[in-house]
Amino acid sequence: MTTMVGTTPEFMAPEFPESSTASDVFSLGVVCARLLDCWEQRFGQELKDERNLLRDVTGRMQSRDKDARPTAVESLEEVTKILSAAQASSDRSQPSYWQQLPGQPSAKVPVARDEILHWPAGQTTWGQFSAALKQTMHDSCRQHQFGDCSPSVRSVERLENPMLWQRYCVARERMASSGLASPINPPVRLENPVIDSSCNEYWLWHGTRHHNVEAILKEGLDEHLSLLDGLYGAGIYFSDEACKALQYSDANGPRYLLLCRVLLGRPYYTRNILKTLRSPKNLPERGDLLQRPEAAGHDSVIVNAGPIQGHPNPNGQVHREFVIFDGACAYPEFVVSVDKV
Repeated sequence: MTTMVGTTPEFMAPEFPESSTASDVFSLGVVCARLLDCWEQRFGQELKDERNLLRDVTGRMQSRDKDARPTAVESLEEVTKILSAAQASSDRSQPSYWQQLPGQPSAKVPVARDEILHWPAGQTTWGQFSAALKQTMHDSCRQHQFGDCSPSVRSVERLENPMLWQRYCVARERMASSGLASPINPPVRLENPVIDSSCNEYWLWHGTRHHNVEAILKEGLDEHLSLLDGLYGAGIYFSDEACKALQYSDANGPRYLLLCRVLLGRPYYTRNILKTLRSPKNLPERGDLLQRPEAAGHDSVIVNAGPIQGHPNPNGQVHREFVIFDGACAYPEFVVSVDKV
């Protein structure tokens, strides 16, 4: 039956009272065109190109020649492609708080103590990092790393690298296109907030030596520099426990942590050590796994604390670790210098 919107003649197809699916498409095109008018009145020039593409679709839906109209399915496919492209373009936009403009060279920007970004409960960036540093540290680790002193944030810098950001956004789009990922189990610590649960994007700690920082900020994290004899393969290691990341920093002087955006996607929860692993794609080739890999594949490896077959520590894994095997799936956004007080 032909769609009748408020019995208004302008919503009726030219061939009315003849009724067909093409007549319904005409009526739907009129409705969509009205919505686009409202969009333009409300948002002005925002997404003008996408709006013009949508107007082309709605114009063809309202063709006086019913045989020239696209079907409802064809119209939906076109609209979906246009909106998906707009979403992808929006997702690649640099964070609104960045000072560097697209196309400018990378920069390290000092973060003021009172700067408030997007952290929970209106927390300042310094306050967020200070709380995460102290609340995710084991007492035994604090004693070993800082003695009778306490760890304290000494400085915070933000990396604004448009090239690395675009690379990261492409990786995020690719991961998101593979479908909705199941939540991380158990959940990542609250001190490391989720950014996008659909692809399990989180803030995680990565520790490094001071002499590596500049290269990482320029080129990003590189899985090709990882050693095959790492317990869980030649990947890039992260943790939601600051004390674990600090193990990889300098023992003397200020220690450096990177707080990174990390895409975990569909993780593999290992119960074995995974030496020589180059990619989660190679997991099915290993015949010694206690946990069978999923047929859909995996994007990362998660090691929960507890017994791990082959672990050199008889008590197993002490800290939780997250391993990715593609440097594009991490963006090292903050450099946090830590000292003792």
